[in-house]
Amino acid sequence: MAADLRHAPIALVERGTPVLVVAVRGATAADVASMLRVLRRRDARIFAITDDGRIASLAQDAVLVDAHVPEAVAPIALVVVAQHLAAELARVRGLDPDRPDGLSKVTRTR
Repeated sequence: MAADLRHAPIALVERGTPVLVVAVRGATAADVASMLRVLRRRDARIFAITDDGRIASLAQDAVLVDAHVPEAVAPIALVVVAQHLAAELARVRGLDPDRPDGLSKVTRTR
């Protein structure tokens, strides 16, 4: 995430831009924390789903997950939390997450 954001998308971030960070403790945490400091300087609105207290402390709002799983599979646990967040956000906005506009769950094949 952090390396990809630095290449061009960072130019789109301005005051109030919402950024959702899904980050795990481990090898990439220091780089993610560095990117969050850059985002804070750009006045982004940072939301985090993480198992790392340092990452959570750099966000305005965070879900700190105690995953108790190895680093290699921790992102899976955190993405499940993100999926629940997305579904609830859709419901709050009056949308049905099981029936998104323009998307059919049925794929027709010949």
